[in-house]
Amino acid sequence: MTTSVPAKVIYSNQVRLSLQPGSTVDVVAASNAFSVSLSPSSPQNVQVTHPVSNPLTLNVVLKPASGEIKTEIPPDAFSVDVALEFIASLGSQNLPQLEISPQTPVQPVKDISISMEYRPENLGGLDPNSLMIARFDEFLRIWVPASRNFERSNGKVTARINRLSLFQLMSAGGLSGAQAFPNPFRSHTAGHTAMTFRGLKSGGTVRVFTLLGELVRELQGNAAGETVWDAKNSSGEDVASGGYLALVQNDGGAETTLTIAVER
Repeated sequence: MTTSVPAKVIYSNQVRLSLQPGSTVDVVAASNAFSVSLSPSSPQNVQVTHPVSNPLTLNVVLKPASGEIKTEIPPDAFSVDVALEFIASLGSQNLPQLEISPQTPVQPVKDISISMEYRPENLGGLDPNSLMIARFDEFLRIWVPASRNFERSNGKVTARINRLSLFQLMSAGGLSGAQAFPNPFRSHTAGHTAMTFRGLKSGGTVRVFTLLGELVRELQGNAAGETVWDAKNSSGEDVASGGYLALVQNDGGAETTLTIAVER
């Protein structure tokens, strides 16, 4: 069943929607999913109360001018009833931005999917294959990759996330020429003692993260646009073998993310 209703509060299939005045929403109830889709002319802001007892996948679709943003929440994504506020807006270069805020401190226990569409005319020469969904880390005050992997197809980027935050579509290649070597870093088999990051801009920094988004080490570039990592964390301990993400950022705010590996 599909209904279009201008309303402020809607109850359906155990889901409560709180809308901005003048909003119009399409509600589609299917056998396995409950979908909420705001019209493009509506304020792109909706609060959804999702009870843990609801057995349906919840789809929330917002339609800012930058393109459609869809959030897919599986029925067991949260261990408690949760009220989530979704706010869509335009980020840098008119690329989509989405903030998902819980009304009480809670995080998902199962991955949530976010898809962001973009308009080619807003890319400004960016390579579509370099686009990623980034998450703003409130503690570090920087953008970090929202996921380990991204799907890119037909003008859309999709990521699976396990933390609610502010998300934005942006380029993973903001600093052309940034590179890390040797990569992978092999301490035993090749005798490597350090990994060098080259191609940084003036005032550039490199922050190394685990694939779960935990900060491992922060490095400052020198005048030659280089910095060296000894494969240790901020406590001076050797990091474990595995994959890591290096966020390269210059003082102008441009960013790129490199995938690096350590083999002990």
